[in-house]
Amino acid sequence: MCPACYLNGFLFLIFGASGASIANNPWVIALAIVLTLAGLYWMWKAWKKRTPGKTMKNLKTTIIFLLVFAAGFTTASYITHEYFKNLYEQQTRLSSFVTENGDKNESIYIISPKDGEEVTNPVKVVFGLKDMGVAPAGTIRKNTGHHHLLVNLDVLPDLDLPLPSNKNLIHFGLGQTETDIKLDKGINTLQLILGNHMHVPHQPPLISKKIKVIVK
Repeated sequence: MCPACYLNGFLFLIFGASGASIANNPWVIALAIVLTLAGLYWMWKAWKKRTPGKTMKNLKTTIIFLLVFAAGFTTASYITHEYFKNLYEQQTRLSSFVTENGDKNESIYIISPKDGEEVTNPVKVVFGLKDMGVAPAGTIRKNTGHHHLLVNLDVLPDLDLPLPSNKNLIHFGLGQTETDIKLDKGINTLQLILGNHMHVPHQPPLISKKIKVIVK
């Protein structure tokens, strides 16, 4: 019997199967498949080195390792399925919101500058909001929120969590309705999203149409 072979095979199988179940990058998936095959090789090597006269013991050991692997793989697949299911539901919810509201008057919008406008630094951005009130962060009041400005942001953040604060996602937690901002020369994108007292987007989320401005 070769305990080290079983251990190597078991570890390769865990890493390979886990990687294959959670990855969405083809190179990572390919690597995971290689690791899984390596795990199966080490399991076969361990079986080849079985102790004579102890076939049943080696067979039981191999089966136990494979069962543990199967249990881990099933658990990882279930967790991964739930993760991508939640992600899909979030994206579907956002797509439905955009579809339902795309042709209507938007509740949140950028008053100035206009889409496609040529501007110079600093750029004055004025926020617009309908049927809702503006309140500072930390204020618990029905039908209110505060603005967040998305600058050159291609992918929306997680809409179920507090919005992060960085150079591309600017918080206006004091309840501001306009700002002066310095943008890079060339084409820039601007978009608004309303957050509640905890900086979490409302449900459904209030997100403005993304506009482009050209900084001279």
